[in-house]
Amino acid sequence: MVPQYEHDLPNGQRLISVDVQTAQEYLPQVVDSFKAGNNEPLIIGDESRPRAVVIPVDEWLDLHEIAGQVAADRRLESEAGASIAEGGPVERYEDVLKTLYDPRRKPDDE
Repeated sequence: MVPQYEHDLPNGQRLISVDVQTAQEYLPQVVDSFKAGNNEPLIIGDESRPRAVVIPVDEWLDLHEIAGQVAADRRLESEAGASIAEGGPVERYEDVLKTLYDPRRKPDDE
């Protein structure tokens, strides 16, 4: 039987992880399952907590793009908060976007 560890996350979700040695042993099958269209992640951990996740590259790219969008939103929020705190003029969101880098905008949106 494969050694597994159960982990309860703060949001109530439960994860099952395997140790590093088991992950090494099963990694070729996990990659093959990704090739076959299975997106189930391989979670690696120990008794205390999950430590790493192996996911398909396409899924990682999607998450990377989302992280970029979140970072852009946080930058915009910070800029707006600073402008308001300084008593600066209140501008329309669309006008602010024209002056800031926003990775969600396409070059033809200008």
